[in-house]
Amino acid sequence: MIRRRYWVTAVLVVALGFVAYAGWRVWQVRGDLTAAQGDASRLQSALTAGDQAKAEAALDDLREHSGSAADRTDSTLWSMLGTVPLFGDDLDGIKVVSGVLSDLSDDGLPPLVNSAASLDAGSFTPKDGTLPIGAIQKTQQPVSEARGSFASADQRLQEVDSSGFMSSFKTSYDDLADRIHSASRSLDAAERATDVLPGFLGKGGKQTYLLIFQNNAELRSTGGLPSAGALVTADKGKVEMTRQVKAADFVHIEDKPALPLTAEETQLFGRQLGTFYQDANFTPDFPRTADLMAAHWKRNFDSEIDGVLSIDPVALSYLLKGTGPVTVDGVTLTSDNAVDELLNKIYIRLQDPEAQDEFFAKVAKTIFDKFSSGAGSPQELLKGLARSANEHRLLVHTFDEPVQSKIDDTVVAGRFIDDSEGPRIGVFLNDGTGSKMSYYLDYDTSVHSTGCAKGAQRYSGKIDLWSNTPEGVADISEYVTGPGDEVVPKGNQYLAMHIYAPQGGHFDGVFLDGQDFDVQYLEHDGHEVASMALFFKPGERRKLTFRMTGAEGVEGDTRIDVTPGTAAENESSKLTSAC
Repeated sequence: MIRRRYWVTAVLVVALGFVAYAGWRVWQVRGDLTAAQGDASRLQSALTAGDQAKAEAALDDLREHSGSAADRTDSTLWSMLGTVPLFGDDLDGIKVVSGVLSDLSDDGLPPLVNSAASLDAGSFTPKDGTLPIGAIQKTQQPVSEARGSFASADQRLQEVDSSGFMSSFKTSYDDLADRIHSASRSLDAAERATDVLPGFLGKGGKQTYLLIFQNNAELRSTGGLPSAGALVTADKGKVEMTRQVKAADFVHIEDKPALPLTAEETQLFGRQLGTFYQDANFTPDFPRTADLMAAHWKRNFDSEIDGVLSIDPVALSYLLKGTGPVTVDGVTLTSDNAVDELLNKIYIRLQDPEAQDEFFAKVAKTIFDKFSSGAGSPQELLKGLARSANEHRLLVHTFDEPVQSKIDDTVVAGRFIDDSEGPRIGVFLNDGTGSKMSYYLDYDTSVHSTGCAKGAQRYSGKIDLWSNTPEGVADISEYVTGPGDEVVPKGNQYLAMHIYAPQGGHFDGVFLDGQDFDVQYLEHDGHEVASMALFFKPGERRKLTFRMTGAEGVEGDTRIDVTPGTAAENESSKLTSAC
């Protein structure tokens, strides 16, 4: 009996000793990761401040602490702890985090820190209208090295299911995963940019681009009515705005499209997609819009262009945070008032369309000149450009196919009619009022995954739309309200909406305010399209809901593309696969 007690006591002592040792190791790892978090914060602050010495010191500390955590978790003891019920998956997650941080501090961050001086946003600031191609090329190698490391880290973190983690650790894990994912995407975009920008900027010869300004006050699928435009040339880094154009400069030939249209395009958008320059972006596919605009340019000016660039007034407001305010004809435009001034007040203040066009041209030239002179904050300008791209307000297409292929799957390409990168759902609006009433339209789109059946994803979506038209709007400029008639009285709005199911998918129902209504189901390059007309009285709200099923065997995350309007919330998103 005494011997049995002795063995029981011995086993308990050993067990308690093991638990104490294990707890001590966990406590050590927690200390390492807490210190690493502080190191990462110091590193970010040092890089932002341009303090190279502090950045290198913070990186050394991060390497030491994350390496220590990785060593402690890469052990037999830690693997044994990973089998413990309730806490085991958390400890496995800590091991992944430790390894990821250690690898990034060894491979991903050093190229960026070591070349921080050349990667500083100020190094890319234009001087006398010239962007430094050499400085851009110097960043290619460090950015490429860092991108590979961050892409690997992103994949490792995304492969872990954090749903079973303790709440506090789950929050920290998901936050880190989101930050690494965002950094990986940014580095991927930066790598592509450093690869293609020298060519875009005319390193190999002069390039000529048509720059269009999409007016969201009169919605089109990719943003808004192409109003003012300009011809921009780039030659060995020197960028100039050489000519300004307006929509009236393009001839409308009713019976002769600039390019042949398909039967599907004609049925969806009408012949004006090809015959009318300002309707070339009825289609949601920006490469197609670029082809049509280049054809219009060739027909009207008998010359070739090398690409089409697009931006809208909301994106200009983001850029004004970097350049600072500009004053045109006594009107001072800031990041806070630019959208209101350019999409609404201009039409109330100036009744003559030619005077409006002249004002837009001056604004475009003033902001362009300020940007190309290097004025303002380079960091804020880069933030503005990145935000504009993510919201699909900055679009780029070049007719150099090898270069275009490198950006085809990025947000700036504006591709939609292609599910090669995963399924896509689209919600696109085109103004039918012939006015600037879209300024008074708010809308919000949400799409959810409802499950997976036989390898096909199922979706439900909701689009809330409301007219915030103020009282008395019918008395203001007809240029804002449109002429008004029995179908669409002044102050009312008419929209053509096209909702795209994923390629190979189909709709299971579309409802307006909970009721069936007149929807026409059409096709566009393998997408089933629900096409409908919507009418709004001032202050009226409508709720449109839909259900759809994707193609069988298509299991990737679904991208939701939405026409970017006057508000930042009119933005695209991504939906995690249910299959």
